[in-house]
Amino acid sequence: MPIDGVRYGLAVCRHMIFADFRRNYGLLGVSAMLVPAWDFGRDAWMASRVAALRGVESGYAVVRAGRESYLSASDLCGRMVAQKRSSCLPGSSVLADVPLGPAKPTLYARFGNLFGWLCVPGAILALIFPRRKPPSRRA
Repeated sequence: MPIDGVRYGLAVCRHMIFADFRRNYGLLGVSAMLVPAWDFGRDAWMASRVAALRGVESGYAVVRAGRESYLSASDLCGRMVAQKRSSCLPGSSVLADVPLGPAKPTLYARFGNLFGWLCVPGAILALIFPRRKPPSRRA
């Protein structure tokens, strides 16, 4: 959804875990993802950081409001711009100026898991042709 010429995407809670979902938003040129979520205490910090990492992978900022978690905003490089623990009534709020970079798909958004799949034949070749140690020199 474009707002004032900036493209925003919406992901609900765990959608940021699914690779194809978040990569498609990167390919669409989204500058920021808005993510309402409901975490459960123990996974609060991890869930906010995983969402920021997914933004780095696909090239967009992430603004995440987690219930029983954190209200957080990270830029497209994964730096936390703002973070505050969410709370019950009367509630919490955080105001952040999130820098939105140019909407360009990252290499991961373009090619997906291609690098990972290229590592498989590389590992097989490394097992078939192990590196031999050079002969030791005698003094």
